[in-house]
Amino acid sequence: MNDDITTSNNKSHSNFLLEVIDLTISVKQGDQWHDLVHEISFQLCAGQTLGIVGESGCGKSLTVQAIMRLLPQPDMKIRSGQILFNGKDLLKLSQRQLNEIRGNKIAMIFQEPMTALNPVRTIGSQIREQIQLHQNQLTSKETHRLCLQLLMDVGLDLVEKREKNYPHQLSGGMRQRVMIAMALSCKPELIIADEPTTALDVNIQAQILALLQSLQKKYQTSLLFISHDLAVIAQICEQALVMYGGKIIERASIQQLFNQPQHPYSQALILCSPSRNHPCRQPLPCIPQAQTENEPEQQQIERFQGVLDEYQRTEKDFSLIENKAQTETVLQLKDIFKSFELNSSIFNFRKHPFYAVKNASLKLQKGKTLGIVGTSGSGKTTLAKMIAGFLTPDSGDILYQGKPLDRSNRLILAKELQYIFQDPQESLNSRHTIQQLLIEPLIIHGIGTAADRIDKAKEMLALVGLPDHVLSRYPHEFSGGQKQRIGIARGLILQPKLLICDEPVSALDVSVQAQILNLLVELQQKLNLTMIFITHDLAVVRHIADDIAVMHDGEIIEYGAAVRICDQPQENYTQQLIASTPTWPISDNRLA
Repeated sequence: MNDDITTSNNKSHSNFLLEVIDLTISVKQGDQWHDLVHEISFQLCAGQTLGIVGESGCGKSLTVQAIMRLLPQPDMKIRSGQILFNGKDLLKLSQRQLNEIRGNKIAMIFQEPMTALNPVRTIGSQIREQIQLHQNQLTSKETHRLCLQLLMDVGLDLVEKREKNYPHQLSGGMRQRVMIAMALSCKPELIIADEPTTALDVNIQAQILALLQSLQKKYQTSLLFISHDLAVIAQICEQALVMYGGKIIERASIQQLFNQPQHPYSQALILCSPSRNHPCRQPLPCIPQAQTENEPEQQQIERFQGVLDEYQRTEKDFSLIENKAQTETVLQLKDIFKSFELNSSIFNFRKHPFYAVKNASLKLQKGKTLGIVGTSGSGKTTLAKMIAGFLTPDSGDILYQGKPLDRSNRLILAKELQYIFQDPQESLNSRHTIQQLLIEPLIIHGIGTAADRIDKAKEMLALVGLPDHVLSRYPHEFSGGQKQRIGIARGLILQPKLLICDEPVSALDVSVQAQILNLLVELQQKLNLTMIFITHDLAVVRHIADDIAVMHDGEIIEYGAAVRICDQPQENYTQQLIASTPTWPISDNRLA
């Protein structure tokens, strides 16, 4: 393992821009304080890009919040350690001294810009306020000119118009660019980016990563980049730290980490992402949770090594159970159009049509999986909602089992088609227990007695790998991956014939994503399910789908076998999607 995270020229201690020494962060639970981050140390040199990678709960975001002194008080505290910035210990500074460094010297880009931007103020006024707060010697004209220059630097068009926009009037990618402009407004020496591309499409993500790299060179800024996506870390960083359970378990250059990872956890994490060399639908490695809260290090290593050993056995022993060739067409779409009426402007109430789906046609056979791929706004979710009966097409035919889709009887349709939403937190009622959530569809459809319904709920939980004692718990008590499993259990409890999965793994850690993908493949084989899988990640859809429909501006521009489209795309747009997918130095490990 490489313990030197500095650059290869071994710069002296005095040249460290940032140095974290034996940092321990604790949380208060009842009357006791429990350590979440355990004595971590690392250094960052001027002009360097350092990545911190790990799954949710590993402590990476807590670490950067501690650097900015943004830990929630009084339930969290820094129990011990030092955070040196240009030789000054940030933990010993007064609030006034700290405010002189925040924004001026250290800036932060948050994961969700919509929560970080003020929704009732224009983006221009927010950037100008940031500039005036830290550069009060500038005149109003100079501040305004600098604001426009920053918006141009981050790649926004029509900047004089954009600065008058409110956050809700911008796309997700545009809002993230505004956050970057605010971070750069005072030319900081260090930018901390906390999962800045997690929920973005691959095209927009590629633009943001390229933008960060170019601006870092232009402004000679150091970058501390936090992510759970190894491919993104490989794309932008020179060095990386791997965190697990509040500890740094590996530190190395990007080339070393991805070509010769030393720790079995790092090795397992890399294998969790579907690769071109991994046989489609063959199980991905799953990283189990620790059995005890304070798991000994040797036991932890043995657990990760067990994952690798099991994966190697699976590779040798697994004989892929392909879906039997079936000719029964479950679903057929013929020339589907769907438009929405939009106002021309806020001052003009004249309506004009916007076509979200245009001339869409496709077929889906029983027991197969159709992947629908495209960036946000391409029409894939609108198409899925028409298939599910949530929306009615303007024209065209949707045939389900050879008959026109009957939207008039929602109860019958719900038993046949079920929908798994992208965000389980929003689709699961937070006031209901898991038992109430699971048995509610059975009650609505009048299926079984009270005891039968509870038994069915337990059966569904077992099917998705959850114990039945969770029935009395509420959604907020579960991790993202567990909530997605509950959403899948709820979608399957009526035993539907067609399951529509709308971006079910887009915001999950790679190891949790692997578990959900394995689960869907296993359930499809057990239940002979037919699935539609919507995503913007071609590596994922290549792994799970039989066929792919690529959507762009409401149209299906490419349609055919998944492997063929991913390996030999014909359309420029599909080629751009694949080129935008982040890759790491192992050339064949991701789509390239």
